[in-house]
Amino acid sequence: MTEVLMACVVYGENGFALTQRAITLATESDAPLHVLIFDSFSDDHDGDRLLELPILEQMAGAARGTVRHVRAQPDQMVEAIRRHAREVAATQILIGERQDGAILRAFGWTTAEEIMRAVPEADLHIVPVSRSQDPEWPYEPAVPATLTTDTAGTILRYGKPGDGIPGLFMRERETDFDNGVFLYERDGQVGEAAIVRGRSDDRLP
Repeated sequence: MTEVLMACVVYGENGFALTQRAITLATESDAPLHVLIFDSFSDDHDGDRLLELPILEQMAGAARGTVRHVRAQPDQMVEAIRRHAREVAATQILIGERQDGAILRAFGWTTAEEIMRAVPEADLHIVPVSRSQDPEWPYEPAVPATLTTDTAGTILRYGKPGDGIPGLFMRERETDFDNGVFLYERDGQVGEAAIVRGRSDDRLP
């Protein structure tokens, strides 16, 4: 039987790490990957969505996967999972678990049992946050940041100041400095810039 992996991610809750873990599992098993991103109806983070969702889509696309963005209330998630799992013929369902926050509320054990009843033909895997990060993935979880240019060059700043290029910074794990990769979106495409000690020499748009 051909395996089909579906990863269920709650937007803003360790989604990059869980998506990377799902990509690793799908690649190891040579299985098609479908990522289902759950989101609230709030407009508070629309700017972040414009940047982060294309990056998640590119991550999954690099592994021949697909991404579907679903805005739903928590009590609608099980039905959305059931519907999408049957649409893609999922045999493995991967969800994230943490001790607090949105994922516990959305994907607690009671909900996990509901998913197993709703999609009995698929195996359900619950991945704790401590294990959702691929051991071979060299970066820490992405955080909002901005690249600004001044007389000192192009500098990485955390948070979202008014000027500069907004994006996400993934810091290398094995470093005491701000070394890593800065991801940004331009005209529907995701770009990246190498960051060394908080600075970039890459040409930016």
